[in-house]
Amino acid sequence: MGAPGIVDNGKQFVELAGEGIVIFTSQHQLNASFLFTKNDAGRSLFGNQKAVYTAYVNGFNDDEWGVGSVFKMWTMAMTSIGNVYRHHGFS
Repeated sequence: MGAPGIVDNGKQFVELAGEGIVIFTSQHQLNASFLFTKNDAGRSLFGNQKAVYTAYVNGFNDDEWGVGSVFKMWTMAMTSIGNVYRHHGFS
């Protein structure tokens, strides 16, 4: 997990995830990187803070990120990576 040059170990990955950013790189299998960000979605009817999670995708060496899906739950955002692997024939 993590992207080369951004996250070197598990501790840095967890710290970055705590700030609302996760980068997952799959250079050898998918030749792609995935960026997940936690975004402010305002307040609920009862005043609780809401969040949405946005996925971005790029080719491994591309300079631009394409916007992917927006998720209401962090777990749904993370499991979406598995769908990409299954689509490409990995199980």
